[in-house]
Amino acid sequence: MNLSCISLVVCLLTGYYHQSSHKSRHLAPLICKSAHRYHITPPTILAIMYRESRFTHSICSHTDDIGIMQLHCPPYTTGPTCNRCNVKKLTCNIDRGTRLLAIRKRRWQHKYKHPYYWIQHNNYYSKNYYKKVYEKIRGSLDYAKLYCH
Repeated sequence: MNLSCISLVVCLLTGYYHQSSHKSRHLAPLICKSAHRYHITPPTILAIMYRESRFTHSICSHTDDIGIMQLHCPPYTTGPTCNRCNVKKLTCNIDRGTRLLAIRKRRWQHKYKHPYYWIQHNNYYSKNYYKKVYEKIRGSLDYAKLYCH
């Protein structure tokens, strides 16, 4: 695993997102592993996590969105794509959420350059939601350039 990726994510989590250093050290390797596996930048994953759950893993929404990445799993759904027991695990939630981002990226990146556009084809949220996600991505990238070495 890339040590510079982990230190970058820890720096972003503690500095830009104001998370505890314990939580940051726990999340960073999981985020970097999924980012490397699916070719998604860590700031994109962090922005989605922040917007969806404010980095709270034990959260479940009224629409049955589960975990830190808020994956949508309706109640009685089973099978390889949505197993509620697995999605509740932090590692699985981050991995599956990043996988979904990668699928959207592959589908839309030829048409759109920025993540703001290819994550927007989810149809669940308003454009304002995606603008805020993209602002977080840009903000965390700017912060990383200034403070994370």
